[in-house]
Amino acid sequence: YDIVVTDLKFNDGYGIDILKRAKEKDKYIEVIIITGYGSFESAADAINLGVTSYLNKPLKIDEFSMQVERAIGSRIFHLRSVSIINHSDYKTIPNVQEHILDITSLNHITSKLMFSLDVPEAIQIILEDINEKLNSMYAIIGINYLNFHELFIMPKYGTLKESDIIQSILDNWHYSFNIFKKNDIIKEKVYTKIYRGKKHDECIKISTVKDCICLPMSILGETIGFIALFYSEKNPINEDRYQFFYVYTTLITSAIQHCYLDLLAKQQAKTDGLTGVANHRMFHEILERELARLKRINRQFCLAMIDIDDFKKVNDNYGHLVGDAVLIDLTKRISNTIRSGDVLARYGGEEFALILFDTDLGGAEILSNRLCQVISKTPLTYSEYEILYTVSIGLVDCNSTIALEKDIIIGKADKALYKAKSNGKNRVESIKH
Repeated sequence: YDIVVTDLKFNDGYGIDILKRAKEKDKYIEVIIITGYGSFESAADAINLGVTSYLNKPLKIDEFSMQVERAIGSRIFHLRSVSIINHSDYKTIPNVQEHILDITSLNHITSKLMFSLDVPEAIQIILEDINEKLNSMYAIIGINYLNFHELFIMPKYGTLKESDIIQSILDNWHYSFNIFKKNDIIKEKVYTKIYRGKKHDECIKISTVKDCICLPMSILGETIGFIALFYSEKNPINEDRYQFFYVYTTLITSAIQHCYLDLLAKQQAKTDGLTGVANHRMFHEILERELARLKRINRQFCLAMIDIDDFKKVNDNYGHLVGDAVLIDLTKRISNTIRSGDVLARYGGEEFALILFDTDLGGAEILSNRLCQVISKTPLTYSEYEILYTVSIGLVDCNSTIALEKDIIIGKADKALYKAKSNGKNRVESIKH
């Protein structure tokens, strides 16, 4: 078959199984999966297996037709490449078959990456592909771009220990890993993700590394990272394969840059531009998600509404630049006090919302009183000013037995906050059910 169109779920099987069987026959068969029951996991599985399109129901016929036309174009491209390879006139030209296969494989990897805008998922696809094409023991992609400092590693087979990988990078530093500072890697300031390779009896041993080839990932004169391949022998690839590696790196650099730009855009859409915490929209999304989760599982959380006392006086007395500095200072103090899993959001103006997961009202009151002390104890020093400010906090709890609607829980927290303001400010009040 040239093209297969399948649903994800049938009474007698699954579309993923059909995709696997199709790719076993010919890895360049074009497969389109349609589903009304898709999840991130099933989409990731399909992408990694080489699906051409993954479409959610209800299906728009124009979109479906476009994806079929794209699949036809990709299939014809592959068949023409095979035809050229098999043509007798070309068999006498050295390396032509290998070169055309390289072109076809590059088309294949770019088709995969068109689906994957999620950074870890896209890089996993690239690492698996480059290990296979250039037969490396393991591959590393390092990223230093847009304040992202990350390392992604995948062995061809099995697993690797993070400590062994870091040591291997340090041992081979002369191969251009200098987009990072050595000290940042030693002190684990660079995020590291290690993927599992293919199942195999053979086990990768870092100690057997004899050579490494490394290329920078550059675009428009800016280096955003590197790709490094490790081998158990010296001079592991010939000049032709090195040229292929160069072209491959150039190609995927644009895809990786796009992934990070997309990630940054998504983050900016959900974070407050001044303080860097979640914005109003993100807060509502998280609160809705948690309230929906309460209906399925037995858990609880507390919502705190936090407001800076007499903030208008700060702006009137010192100006809006100082007012902004107070807002930034507040978010830093709160972030340094709460747990990493809790969510702080700017609700609007000088008001903030704090979601404390798996916390009862008693625990939330203890934390909130600590926040009041942390904020009121030490003034903010800004330029020649020392600004002493306080906050009032209103609390409400929510659990599986008292499932509240979003607007109701926010209203209760606001009512508790108003009570704290009325009772003298710089204090915590809570609403008990």
